Amino acid sequence: WLTGQFVLYSGELKTLTAAGYSFPAGIRLKKKKNTKGSDADRFNPAEFPGFVPGKMVEEIGNKFCRIDPILDADYDAFMAKNRGQPTTLKSTEIFTKFAILNSI
Repeated sequence: WLTGQFVLYSGELKTLTAAGYSFPAGIRLKKKKNTKGSDADRFNPAEFPGFVPGKMVEEIGNKFCRIDPILDADYDAFMAKNRGQPTTLKSTEIFTKFAILNSI
């Protein structure tokens, strides 16, 4: 969602918010779970200049941890970063994710 690859529906937003993820007010959602969201509905960071993506993480003291859409390729990478552990991403993977993100 954060990289603009898909559009959330209300049930996902509710579940992810309850799990501690942050979302800006006014994001556009799909009408139903099994429908395709339009390109205009995809998240665009320029529309939310003050928004800081992140998640409250209980495992490390209920701390708000910022999500980096390039380096945090999955939950394991996100948690490793926030525990101070080295990333397992290769530089080619980071470059590919950066290129995809900038093409949106």
